[in-house]
Amino acid sequence: MSKLISKENIKRLLKGVLVVIVLFGLALLATTSEEATTSEDTRDVFTEALSPRHVLVDEVRWLTDAPGLARNVDANTRDKIAEAWIGALEAIGSTGPESQEIAATYLAGPALRGVNNGQQLDEAIQTEHTLKIEFISADGQIVSISAPETKRLARYTADESEALAQLTESYQAVLILEDGNWRINHLVKLDSDLTWLGQ
Repeated sequence: MSKLISKENIKRLLKGVLVVIVLFGLALLATTSEEATTSEDTRDVFTEALSPRHVLVDEVRWLTDAPGLARNVDANTRDKIAEAWIGALEAIGSTGPESQEIAATYLAGPALRGVNNGQQLDEAIQTEHTLKIEFISADGQIVSISAPETKRLARYTADESEALAQLTESYQAVLILEDGNWRINHLVKLDSDLTWLGQ
């Protein structure tokens, strides 16, 4: 009887359950990805897949900070910076009715003035962010970040037809802490690559 409830058997059972959960998650992700690239009605994909900003913050991958920073950046500050970054990306290139309000919340100065000067997306779902702290002022009020890889699933409409594309971009940004909120003040797009899906 003691062999059935041994620590080794419990570990094996837990590992087995974990493997099943991971495989289920991967299968679900593959199914969703396939549906997103082959669906006749791409509007459904965007309606079902939109994620709130606070959920995306947990998905940000932070690279090792640049050496010699004036101070350490704690986890709470990283979360707030990531939220500002995700909110700014939501506004960039968006034509939706809420885009100006979102832009004013997460962007300031030159970044806010130039928010819709780029390519206009009908809709975009943020899927992946990689960020790195490049600089932080001694008082912690100014931060420079690089975003070597930001991915969005974008929907384009032209002549009553729709197409999906994976948009991969890299940026550099300067954020300023104002009234307890991080806002992107300067934003430079370094690179952009568009991969059409389902063709």
